[in-house]
Amino acid sequence: LAKEGYVPAYAFLGGLYSNGQGVAESKMLARHWYGLGAENNDPVSLYNMGIYSDVGIGGPKDSSAALGYYRRAAALGDSQAAFNAGQMLLTGDGVEVDLAAGAALIQTAADAGVGNAQLTLGYMHDAGMGVPVSFAKTEQYYRAALNGGEVEAEARSRLWDFEDKMIARG
Repeated sequence: LAKEGYVPAYAFLGGLYSNGQGVAESKMLARHWYGLGAENNDPVSLYNMGIYSDVGIGGPKDSSAALGYYRRAAALGDSQAAFNAGQMLLTGDGVEVDLAAGAALIQTAADAGVGNAQLTLGYMHDAGMGVPVSFAKTEQYYRAALNGGEVEAEARSRLWDFEDKMIARG
């Protein structure tokens, strides 16, 4: 199917080579097939090329290319790609820091239910990092992350509960 140009087959083959399922494991061949899918705007391939480029799997590390792949996948609805791109922009991991763009991508991922994005957005509202300080939004996003099973969110929520009790005591 891949030879006939069936785009989803590129990501499928990339996964087979990446994991060595039915073929000898080859990160270079996985990257090749993901690359073909990415050229055809397949969101799974774009996301995987983001990871491969971000980390340097099967080829050179290229943060700028990784960000581009993540952004393209995010534009096609991949919420985890939006989170990854947002993190890169917030931290300046191989790319120029852009708090506003990073916050917007993290918001997109959080709205889609990505727990790490909810936790990150809660922290951002707590610290005023790229977004206004808002204790109500901090609590909202920490609680959303907690409800989604994020372990760190549980610790942060307990800290918030403790702080609320201490403030109430005066």
